[in-house]
Amino acid sequence: MLPGKAIQARARVRDPVEMAAWYRANDAANRLRAESQPSVPGERREKSVGCMERPKSREVRPTTRQEVEAEEPMTLLKWALVFFLVSIVAGILGFTGVSAASADIARILFYIFVVIFLVLLVLGLTVFRV
Repeated sequence: MLPGKAIQARARVRDPVEMAAWYRANDAANRLRAESQPSVPGERREKSVGCMERPKSREVRPTTRQEVEAEEPMTLLKWALVFFLVSIVAGILGFTGVSAASADIARILFYIFVVIFLVLLVLGLTVFRV
């Protein structure tokens, strides 16, 4: 390590007691600010301009069923369907290499899905019976 780098590294070390007091003071100020501003679920707040500022309130999570379903991750079967559709479109357009590769990927993902489904089905019917 270069001599200048060692001095810079030592300069970044802060006193833990000082840092704890700073975090407590800022947390108390943020709580007071949040209590003074009523939060309404549908209300939109302005985003903070500074890069070091915390947002004034937490973002409201989606509550309707459609918004929750829109956030669901892609499942294994959905990915298999996507690759199958890519394979069909590529085959229609004449891209046989892409079509064969995506069909193989779709087939492998589907087989993995079937194996996991069968294992969980057998476990559900035998071991995890209540």
